[in-house]
Amino acid sequence: VCVYDAPIILANGTPPNGTFSGLGISGGNTFNPAIAGIGTHTIFYTVVDGNSCIGSDSLDLEVKECLSIEDNWPSSIIIAPNPASDMVYLSFNTGTNGNVTIKLFSLDGKVVYTSHLENTDAYQGYINISNIANGVYMLQIETMNGTISRKLIKK
Repeated sequence: VCVYDAPIILANGTPPNGTFSGLGISGGNTFNPAIAGIGTHTIFYTVVDGNSCIGSDSLDLEVKECLSIEDNWPSSIIIAPNPASDMVYLSFNTGTNGNVTIKLFSLDGKVVYTSHLENTDAYQGYINISNIANGVYMLQIETMNGTISRKLIKK
């Protein structure tokens, strides 16, 4: 998992009605690499049955810096201003023509903005963030060559 990746919704554990815990867990079943930070993190899934017996399992998730996708991008991504209050200018060039999806995720993993671009290799435009709550968000750009994410702060 890359530190700039969007939050990951963890699948329901088995048996159901258990709880996930560990650094980077929010909203009950969402792992946020940006909150966890770079390193190896143990995520626990714990279940308590009707007889108060406790069962638990764990999984180690490694969060990396992951510069390789970014290194393949021919130009930088511009997000300005950042922090922003209403409109954010976004500019990027993927270097190859194809479909692009732009998403903005809240830290609990909810998608608060989505835009689909078809047959393009570049984008320059504005994203209206005036209707979202103040906080930290992850802006994700998905292309056929990979996904890259950047932090965006709404003030």
